[in-house]
Amino acid sequence: MRTSRELDELREQAVALRRVGKSVDQIKQILGPIGNRTLHDALRGEPPPEWTRRPNAKDDLRARARELRLHGLDYEEIVAQLGVSKSSVSLWVRDLPRPQRIVPEECAMRISERMRRYWAAAVPGYRRHPALGSGLPAADPRNS
Repeated sequence: MRTSRELDELREQAVALRRVGKSVDQIKQILGPIGNRTLHDALRGEPPPEWTRRPNAKDDLRARARELRLHGLDYEEIVAQLGVSKSSVSLWVRDLPRPQRIVPEECAMRISERMRRYWAAAVPGYRRHPALGSGLPAADPRNS
């Protein structure tokens, strides 16, 4: 067990080594046998050297997700555009303000457009009947 004076000296040495850019492993080699917890306690509050930091694999996607959220897109729209999981999007943008809700008229217009695209793809020859305003299959020219 080390005395408080020895721990203070150890902290001073460890902090000095950290400030010149040494990693935890390098500090352990220089100071000799020292436990992980003792060293981490001694280095508490000292930032790691920049060269030891690794970039995250999806930094570019995270930045794009935050940008899209600031433009008012919801989670599902961001997921669809970026091809990442909803949980990732949630972690990346949860600190940003929620987009404003759309007005009911805009919501109805979006639903109508989605339904039109769905039926156009599902039923070949589908078109709106001009007189009724409802969706009916186009007339078969063979039956005329």
